[in-house]
Amino acid sequence: MMSTTCVEDDAQIWIVTGSHYCGAAHCSQPAAIVAAAPRHERFCVDHTDQAALAAVQPSFAGWYRISSAHYVANDLIATVHPL
Repeated sequence: MMSTTCVEDDAQIWIVTGSHYCGAAHCSQPAAIVAAAPRHERFCVDHTDQAALAAVQPSFAGWYRISSAHYVANDLIATVHPL
């Protein structure tokens, strides 16, 4: 029997301001994706439709999946992977 191991070597560490929660109004779910843009807009899996607005910014450079996040002082340290 053959086994396969998936190794994610595309991880990046981002230091951003703000919280690890979704940026949609009145949402308290953890964010699942983050925009590669100056404001690093973040959205949960229920609000990816609103993410389209962030993608129209001229400085938008793609979406990243958040695999883990923690705080150091007021900074959010997120491990992300390109989508």
